[in-house]
Amino acid sequence: MFPNKKNSSPSSLPKFRSSIINKHRSVTPIERIENKRTYCKVMGDSSVLLHWTIKNENVPSLPFMYPLQPTHILISKINPLSIVANIENCLRKLSITAKFDNEKVKAHAQTKNQMEFSISLFSNPLQTDSNCNTIVEINRTNSAEFGFYNIVCAIFQSAKGDSYDVSEIYQPSSSKRRKICDFLPVLQADEEVSYLALQRANNLLNKDRCDANRLGIESMVYLTNSHYTFEGVAVSAAHSVLCENDDKTFEDLQTKIYNLVVYGTMNEGEYDENAIQDQFLSKHNSKMRSCALDVLLNSLETMKSSNKSSSLDNICAELWFGEDLLYVLLDDLKGASYVPHGAHVAHVAMKCLHLMISNSSEFRARIQKMGDLVKNIVENALIAGQTSHDLLARESEFCISALKCV
Repeated sequence: MFPNKKNSSPSSLPKFRSSIINKHRSVTPIERIENKRTYCKVMGDSSVLLHWTIKNENVPSLPFMYPLQPTHILISKINPLSIVANIENCLRKLSITAKFDNEKVKAHAQTKNQMEFSISLFSNPLQTDSNCNTIVEINRTNSAEFGFYNIVCAIFQSAKGDSYDVSEIYQPSSSKRRKICDFLPVLQADEEVSYLALQRANNLLNKDRCDANRLGIESMVYLTNSHYTFEGVAVSAAHSVLCENDDKTFEDLQTKIYNLVVYGTMNEGEYDENAIQDQFLSKHNSKMRSCALDVLLNSLETMKSSNKSSSLDNICAELWFGEDLLYVLLDDLKGASYVPHGAHVAHVAMKCLHLMISNSSEFRARIQKMGDLVKNIVENALIAGQTSHDLLARESEFCISALKCV
């Protein structure tokens, strides 16, 4: 099933060189991987705590005149060890990654939509010997998104030891949230609408401003998702990303998406040795690449659903079957263990890998040549998902089942 090959281990990826050359120097997926690891060390995240390890007496007291957020609760008759265990279990079920600080008894959490918040524990200074009171505070650290209130309620219920329904967290009822298409019955999803939407997204990506680039790539995320736009628009957007464009109108758009996924930048061979030292630029590139992976996943799902009888070999352009993309996706799976909040990216990469394996004979043949390397990396991602990310664990099991058919 998986032919054995020498020197194939999950800790090493084959080295290769890209054909893209820059006047300064070229950047390959392997170099992008090394830059990502270097950035983790520079920013002080080379070792990420995956669990809280505290004692009851280590919980700090609430500071004097501390402005508690409205999102806090007071828990009685439950010791802090049980509270942190309940919170960790809740975060795993919700597939919310977190970096834990044992000294401050604080967790820096991030959702799959990159919404960030912190969870802090304080001991109540008015507590008595017979009644242990612990304060759990949640503080959102970036812009609000749909579902934050449900997440807060789930964490608070879990901290108290109560049960909650995970399915209601990220799936609000249709009566609360409706697609924009529902309010535009007159607008027709024709080729003109698709062309204009893609043209605007492409123009934003071509600008030299970070905010415009971010808006452009986020527009592509929604345009390729049939749940948020017309099905005809989603198919056209996915076609421009994955397929050979006859009129070459959006060939530049496809190249930018590919470069973001594989090289982490939009432009060919773009490389700056100071980029990994620049926290703003590194964070911007990371978000851009995360959105590009979502675009790739949405495009694969949309094209597959609209062409159920066709293989991806007959749909996708040749560049999406290259070894560069495969190696980068595999490294994203490995990043679930050592990159802060890397499980979110690993989950999207796992879904892309699963779709490519299930629907492309060319991709399966390339994986078969790699022997047990792919299988070992996916199994390690499964272990990481079982520890802190339920969605990653579930998708890893699906991918392992698909690999058995290779």
